[in-house]
Amino acid sequence: MNLKDVWSEQREFNKLFRDHPDSFKHKSDITQHLVLCIMSELNEILDTVQWKHHRRTDIRPNPKQTLSECIDVFKYLVSIAQVWEFSEEDFFNEFWKKSMVVRQRYSEEWVKSLTGNSAVIDIDGVLCDYRTGFLDWVYEDQPGLRALINELKSADYHFSVVTRHDLDLTVEKWQDIKHRFRISGAKENLPVYGDVIHFLKGLRDYGISTVLLTSRPIDRYPNLYGDTVSWLEKNQLPYDVIWWAYDKADKAIERLPNPVFAVDDDPGHISKFADAGIKSFWICRNRGVHRGENSEKFSPPRHYTKKPVTRIKTLNEIPIGDYSDRLR
Repeated sequence: MNLKDVWSEQREFNKLFRDHPDSFKHKSDITQHLVLCIMSELNEILDTVQWKHHRRTDIRPNPKQTLSECIDVFKYLVSIAQVWEFSEEDFFNEFWKKSMVVRQRYSEEWVKSLTGNSAVIDIDGVLCDYRTGFLDWVYEDQPGLRALINELKSADYHFSVVTRHDLDLTVEKWQDIKHRFRISGAKENLPVYGDVIHFLKGLRDYGISTVLLTSRPIDRYPNLYGDTVSWLEKNQLPYDVIWWAYDKADKAIERLPNPVFAVDDDPGHISKFADAGIKSFWICRNRGVHRGENSEKFSPPRHYTKKPVTRIKTLNEIPIGDYSDRLR
């Protein structure tokens, strides 16, 4: 017997008294019912133990009964997963991905102590080639856009981000595609830039803590936390902590004793890092010249001239050793 057999048994049992739901509303209704069943079963687990500290109850240990009630809860959980058409393999893989997330959060909240120098590093457009990964995913998900995507990929100019205007989409269609992309798990498989491993290992060698600080919308898509941790593990990228923030500069100043530099591809975040006095590297990978525009468009804006901002194209241009206490 294995998890596949468990999955099959529960699926066949569920078929005895209901058809598989075929709409979001139907799935939601069944999920609500099953969650209420789980709540009832959880109470039955409590009935097998002494949990009221203010009461002296005459309950004798019955571990087998406790286990039996746990199985009832598990069967309902499997049923919920099956309502949403997840396989036993999906369940198994998500268990290990969630385990990595829990361990990472524990490490960040209870174990990690960042007392020395640290570098604040963005993920999309800095470590991962978000643009290529996103366009590859859209190419498979939206066949009608393939000709336009091929044109975008073959052009001699492009940016690290993709907008709805690039794909000639309405706001509604663009939001739908972005939603589908964020829940697809595709961020686990985004390509990594070739200079990333050497750069991150360099930070570790020089004793600089790597703080990955991203504005990915995990408040609306909590699954992106797991996708991000899984992506880092798959690609064996060394780092110390991952943080999420929409105002990255504030987060860095509040939680880091000595942020020595920041790397980001978003000029808005770079400006705020610079305003906070953090040496900032504005990475502009693969940014060529747009039709009808000149290269000055991609130079640091005038208001950066008195701020600690350096425009770079690769991570190799950052003199890591200059920011290490080990050389002082």
